[in-house]
Amino acid sequence: MHPLTDTLQALETALGETVAAAFAADTVSGLGDEDLLTVIVAAGRMIRRAEAVLVECTAQVQDRSAAASLDGRLTTRMGCRSVSELVQRATLASKQTVTGYERAARGVHQQVAVSSGQKLPAPFPGMRAALIDGAVGVDGVVAVLAPLSHLAMTAGRAAHLAADEELAACARGVGVDAAPPATAEELRAFAQVWAVFLDQDGTEPRDAAVMRTRGVTLGIARDGVIPFRGNLLPEVAAQLQRIFDALLNPKLDGPRLHPHRHHGRRRCGGAGVA
Repeated sequence: MHPLTDTLQALETALGETVAAAFAADTVSGLGDEDLLTVIVAAGRMIRRAEAVLVECTAQVQDRSAAASLDGRLTTRMGCRSVSELVQRATLASKQTVTGYERAARGVHQQVAVSSGQKLPAPFPGMRAALIDGAVGVDGVVAVLAPLSHLAMTAGRAAHLAADEELAACARGVGVDAAPPATAEELRAFAQVWAVFLDQDGTEPRDAAVMRTRGVTLGIARDGVIPFRGNLLPEVAAQLQRIFDALLNPKLDGPRLHPHRHHGRRRCGGAGVA
């Protein structure tokens, strides 16, 4: 086994023994207020460090399931339809929880450059470091990503990184105001303030950027099929989805009654019905 696997399994065994002994002796109920809060803080930090591992592992599953060939995807080899299903089955977590892992992974994972093979900076390097240190969990990372993910495109990379660095400092409790470490909800509020400050023009620049990136590209035919990719506006995507649904609706494969009569008989899928 890999050393990381051995270490994590040993930690899980030790934690299991500690928890079992604590519950058997009813230790928690006998703790004083200060010790009780110390245990809560320690358990919370352990959860956040475990989440850091889960987020990075989820990112690896995403990378290994992005192959063009179905047979080359990790999800296919494990008999799963998606990254979410694979991680759900491995962690026994809910779909909502795994969605948080996936969103956090997209924000803090370091991709590998195809040309050089070198690690690229994470979109949110400050939040990545805070996650690794146990200063912030998945909820906090996702709370920051939601309002700020577009800033690199609209406000510039430098402004995006400045917001990321300051919010990571808030998560650690070392921000400019020396406040205690921020909760996930506080980080969400701070991130929204940063988003308004750095994108004061509102939605117009974002709309213009969206309009520039829309379009559909058809690839070269391979093995009898033509690949395609692109970006659609939400209303266009909704119309296209309705067209797909209408064409693929299995109900249309059966008999269809027509309201008009033909020689005293009702037409049904081309056949006369009395």
